[in-house]
Amino acid sequence: MFLPVIIDGQFYADCDIVAPMPVTKAKKLSARRILAIYVSAFADTTQPVEAMSMEWVGQDIRRRMLINAELLAANAVIRVKMNYYTGISQDGRFASINGGRQAALPELRRLGLIAPQPCGAAT
Repeated sequence: MFLPVIIDGQFYADCDIVAPMPVTKAKKLSARRILAIYVSAFADTTQPVEAMSMEWVGQDIRRRMLINAELLAANAVIRVKMNYYTGISQDGRFASINGGRQAALPELRRLGLIAPQPCGAAT
């Protein structure tokens, strides 16, 4: 997340603050089918981080409210469950990639966007 800045008198803010899931904007730009990818930590599957401030928790709640309202307008949603902090380590990157793959493949198959998995094949 980046702090807002003013450049040449114009205010710019990180999209994650202003519109973390711009489904409505995509529809206004004439998108006919929208596959929303929700990449976030979920309280039901993520251990709390002791160093996490109440400000961070409050921002997360506000962000979730914005996202949940937008998801209603999507044709399909893939939810990728992440830890609150994955870091930039190689392990963190691999965990992110594998989490995305595990979440996306079944939904992409269901939507007919990739071929069905053969019986007994690993994902």
